[in-house]
Amino acid sequence: MERACPGRPCPEAEEGSGARILLVEDDRAVAEMYRLKLRRDGFAVQIAEDGDRAIDLARRQPPDLVLLDVRLPKRDGLQVLAAMRRDPPMSEVPIVVLSNYSEDLIVQRCLEGGATDYLVKAHTTPEMLSACLRRWLHGDGGRAGAERAGAHVRAPGVLPPGH
Repeated sequence: MERACPGRPCPEAEEGSGARILLVEDDRAVAEMYRLKLRRDGFAVQIAEDGDRAIDLARRQPPDLVLLDVRLPKRDGLQVLAAMRRDPPMSEVPIVVLSNYSEDLIVQRCLEGGATDYLVKAHTTPEMLSACLRRWLHGDGGRAGAERAGAHVRAPGVLPPGH
């Protein structure tokens, strides 16, 4: 796996002062696993454990990027995605779905609903996610690293937004 900043935090961010990531994940152990790695790599990470909280946090202070699970309490990821895409401050923020679902229909609905990308948790290590975040935040989409690692999923015939 290619690493953009091997063995050290990214130069553009110090711990907690870098890009703001909203991690929407109801499984505390999974959320903590990703949070620890992302903070160590210089990202400021805020966790929302349900869909309503995610929308509230995003409206109060729009993040630089959202990592969104599909299965959530209160509002599911598709509902959160739709609400965020309707909200002008959030309409252009990268939203990457990070879910255990890999069924074509769910992937297609997320991408058509405005998701920047779709990753399967079971194939996404914290290290790979951190490297992809830098790419999404800097505009090349992060797909190359995700595809090399086998975590990226695309429904047949569906092109991600911007392609």
